[in-house]
Formats: sequence, structure tokens, C-alpha cells
Amino acid sequence: MKTIVLVGNPNTGKTTLFNSMTGSRERASNWHGVTVEERSKSVKVFGTDVTVVDLPGTNSIDATSPEEKVTSDAVEKYSKKEGVIFAVVCDAGNLEKNLLLTLELEEKGLEFVLILNMANEVFGDKIGLVELLEKRFLTKCFLIDGRKRKIVRNVLKSILELEHKSESGHHIIKINQNEDILTFEQNAEKRLAKIEKLLKNCNIRTAKTEKLDFALTSPFVAIPLFFAVFLSVFWIVFGPAGSFLCGLLERYLVGEIFVFVSNSAFEISPFLGELLDAVLVTGVGSVLCFLPQIVLLFLLMSLLEDVGLLARFAYVFDAPFRKIGLSGRSVFSLLTGFGCTTSAVLVTRNLESRKLRKRTALALPFFGCSAKFPVLLVVSSLFFDQLKFLFVFLIYLFSIFLCFLILFLTSIGERGKRRPFLMELPRLRAPSVGKILTDSKANFLGFFGRTLGTVSLCCVIMFFLQSFDFSFALAAQSGKRSILESVASFFAPVFGPLGFGCFGVVVALVFGLVAKEMLVSVLALVNGVSIAGLAASLVDSSSVVCFGPASAISFLVFVMLFTPCIPSLQMIKCEIGAKYALFCAIFQFVLAWICAFCTYQLALGNLIVLWILIAIVIAIFVYVVLKWRAYRNCGGCYGCFAGTCSQKRTNKTF
Repeated sequence: MKTIVLVGNPNTGKTTLFNSMTGSRERASNWHGVTVEERSKSVKVFGTDVTVVDLPGTNSIDATSPEEKVTSDAVEKYSKKEGVIFAVVCDAGNLEKNLLLTLELEEKGLEFVLILNMANEVFGDKIGLVELLEKRFLTKCFLIDGRKRKIVRNVLKSILELEHKSESGHHIIKINQNEDILTFEQNAEKRLAKIEKLLKNCNIRTAKTEKLDFALTSPFVAIPLFFAVFLSVFWIVFGPAGSFLCGLLERYLVGEIFVFVSNSAFEISPFLGELLDAVLVTGVGSVLCFLPQIVLLFLLMSLLEDVGLLARFAYVFDAPFRKIGLSGRSVFSLLTGFGCTTSAVLVTRNLESRKLRKRTALALPFFGCSAKFPVLLVVSSLFFDQLKFLFVFLIYLFSIFLCFLILFLTSIGERGKRRPFLMELPRLRAPSVGKILTDSKANFLGFFGRTLGTVSLCCVIMFFLQSFDFSFALAAQSGKRSILESVASFFAPVFGPLGFGCFGVVVALVFGLVAKEMLVSVLALVNGVSIAGLAASLVDSSSVVCFGPASAISFLVFVMLFTPCIPSLQMIKCEIGAKYALFCAIFQFVLAWICAFCTYQLALGNLIVLWILIAIVIAIFVYVVLKWRAYRNCGGCYGCFAGTCSQKRTNKTF
């Protein structure tokens, strides 16, 4: 079996090419750093078995950052194997930069073929460019659009048929990851001079967007545009369009198909009918009703990313993010957190330092994942039906503001050299309808699969715990409290000061730790209603779970901030350590409790809490001023306020 290894700079379309070659659905985005680990898949190409390997993007084969080291190690490993063909993927419109890596690989004696991707975005003498590069590198060069699967498969076939200089089609190379910085810069300058000479008379051009880029990267334009764009996204998703689509799904899928299945099962066995009603109608159905809005959100986010707007927002927000201990690259992870916290933690691997990865990973729970949308929509519609999109948007803003405030307070006076934010902006381009639909389909399948699995299992477990008491007799017949009610009631007083101290909310929050999608399902199960009647039951005083205006706002604040799901904590443990996962779980719960308590008391008109909050704000302001002055007076030592510590340096001021 032959192996084709895709190597190249970040954001050259390697993952898109990998998906076209193998039929995979790996996430490909219009910014760098999305691929953070080696991926491989075996396929049959016109009768030939081949393994295609996708490596993280790298600017140099000798780089030492975490994701680039993955590529360096992989190139060294595959260069020692037989039957391996390296394919260097370049952006056809950015050859001045991409050919630097190509020259470096050539200098190390590696044989490869050249793939010039994004052929649809360049104009001019394309044939002359291919002939020029083939003559210079003495290898085959392909100019393609990586999204065209049929053409890519034909190119893959042509690569497998190529005759290589050496018998195995490779050379054994040694990656030098300890190269001196000065030597690296000198080599880069020499390679750049060669590339400029090579492409001097090459008649290739791309669409000019410099003026538009200048406007979009100006803070005075980008920041208002950012809030306007995301407010529009929330209005589309949670406004009339999203509500209409959800209503259709609730009416036909849940109201007719799921109800018909549960009624048919009830005729066979009442117990089986109640079980299917709890799992399908109340459990899975309550989540699937909001699936159109979740898919719509992913579709719009994919649209913004594909045209290149999200990368420009990251560039603009780098400067303020530096003030709170993050960087512009953190924006990519944080935006991914709107979809799923678990995958967003994985994306933090592309950050340049472990400290930055820790701070970004711990900030992700503040960016509510898509699984929280259903409960936010249901509860907000109780009292803010006409403006629920605005209310949900404000809840998100509050959570993000709180996150940034905490990061700012914990980063005052931090020492150490801060690396500059280096990111090449992707070109502004027309969105690819096929890519957007493919990404939305993948998000749909992922959410649907998770719903069918985790939510169904949790609903079954909850149904049995709610049906039996500790003697394993039916609770309805024995007259005793069920296992679920008995255990949850023990912890319910913890949430009493927040306005929702009933066992039903405790059960919802516990199952929400397994999967946030369970929050709505459990609330419906506890109240004994379907998703259609959930909103009405939550304002009915006779229901197990009942909210007033104050307790509803308090509950939403708590849901937005409380401990992330177990898969997210597991990913945090794997990426930055077990103690940070434990800290995240405890800290998020305590913070959520405090914020929900203050929100509830303020909503009730408790002026004492208001004065306490004002005092806290003043104390924070004084703390910031004293901390900063101590940092300046102590020459960078910020461990005291008086400026009298032993590390004070009188000969140096900041």
C-alpha cells in the first residue's frame, strides 16, 4: 500500500484536499491552526489501495511549536518508509510565502510533488506557472481547486502513477529542530531571494482587496461590525426564521411521528409506551425541536468564516486580548466554543505556549456551546418572547464580559516576553455553498448522533430512577418518593437562595453535566409534559419546576456559567492537566452560584446586594490601581502593594 503525505503551510487547503481525496468530513476552515494532529485514511483509487495523511500546517520543517513539531516528526518518520509520496500543498495565490517551505524541503533532499491549490482564485498564465515550477523543482506540478472531488481523485491517480528518481520514492532526512535563530533567518532570506527571482516574470495575479482589508482591520470599523454581525446572527437564529423552522419540526416530527410510535407501543404494553414517550417525545424530541436553530447557527458561522471575516476579527481583537493574557489566535478557539467546548479545547493546541493554552481552555466554558441554546430559548420565551433573541444575546455578552474581567484581573502585571501575533489574513472570497452545506451537514449529523446516543440513554436511566423507590417498587403504587426525587431533594436547598430550589432543577443540572442537551429533556420529563407544553408548565405553580421572572433570569445565568459537561472536562484534563479540569469544575460552579444569587436578589429589588456589588466594583478598581502601581514601583515585581519587597530594583523602572 502506498502512502501520500500532505505537507504545507497553514491555510493552504490541505484538509479540503484530504476530504476530497478520501471522502472524509474533517473540519476545514478559512484560518490557520484548525488541524492540530495527524490524520490518515485508507481509500481505493481506481483499484489501488492508498493511505492519505493530512499533517498540521507548518511554516518551517524545523519549527518547534506543538502543532508544527507534529509535522516535523511525521515528515521524519515517513521519510524513512518505503512507498511514501510527499505532496507539498501551496496556495496558488501566495507562492511567495508557500515556496519557502518547498525550498527548505528540497534542501533537505526530500522528493515531492507540487500541488497548487485554490486555482479558481488566481488569474493569468496558469500553464506557464506550472511549467516554470516543474522545470525549477524537477517534479510534477498540479494546479487544482481542492473542492472539486472528481478532479482531485484524478490527480491522486496521476500521483500514484509517477516514476520517482529513487526506488522507494523518498530520501531519509534528519529534521534539525535546534537550528540557531540567526541561521534560520539567514536561510529564510536566501530562499526568499530565490523565490522572488523565480516568480519575477510570472504573470499570475489575485483579486485585489487591500482597501477593503484596510477597513475591516481598523478597530473603528471591525469592532462595531463584529457586534452588528453577531447580533444579526442571533436575530436570524432565534427570531422569526428559526422559530418557524422549529415549529415545523415540533409539529410534524415530534407531534405526529414520535407520538404515533409511543401510542402504538402503549397499546402493546403501557410500561413500554410510557418509556418510549419519555425517551422519544419528551427526551429526544425536546432537543430535536431546536435542531433547525442550531444548524442555522452553524451555517451562518461557517458563512462568516468562509468569506474571511472571522480571521479579520481575530486580527483586530489581538491587541485587547493581549491585555487579558490571551492572543489573537485564541479567538479561533473561543469562536469554536460556540459550537462545542470539547472540540474548542482541542483547537487550543495551535497556541504558542502552554500558559496561553491553559488560559484559553479555562475561558472556553464562558462561551456557551450550542447545547445550551434549547434551554435558553425555552426559559427566555416565558417572559421575553418577542425579544428573546436580544435577551439571549445579552446573556452571552454578560458571560463573555465576566470571562474577560476575570482574565484581566488575573493578568495585571504579568511579566515575561510576549510573542508577536503573526497571522497571514486569508483572502476575502465568495462563500462556497457546497462547503457551507457540507459543514452544516456534518454538524447536523454530529449533533443528531450525540442526541440519539447520550440523551436517549440518560432518558432511560432517569425514567427508571423516577419510576421506582429505594425498595424497587413502583413509586406511583407504593406512595413513596422515587429514588430520583429522594436523592435530588437532599441537594435542592443549595439552590434555594437562587430561586429554584426544587429537586427537578437539581436533576436537570446533574444530567446536564453528562450532556448539556439534556437540560430541556429533563425539565420536560420532571414536569411530565412534552416539549410543546414545557413552556406553559414552567409558569404553572402546580408543576414540579416553576419559574417566576426573577428565578427564570437567575436560572439562565446559572446555566450559562455552571460546570461544563464531562466530555469537556475530560478534554481539559488531557490537554492541560487533571488539576486544571478539577479547578474548572469547582470554579465554574461557585461562580455560577454567586452570579445567579446576585441576579435573583437584584431582580427581587434587594438593595443590600446592589450596594455590595457597588462596593465590590470600587474594590476591584482600587485593586487594579494599586496592583499596577506596585508593578511599576517594584520594577516588575507585583507581589506586594507597598513597593518594599526585597526584589525591588531601584535602578530600573517600567
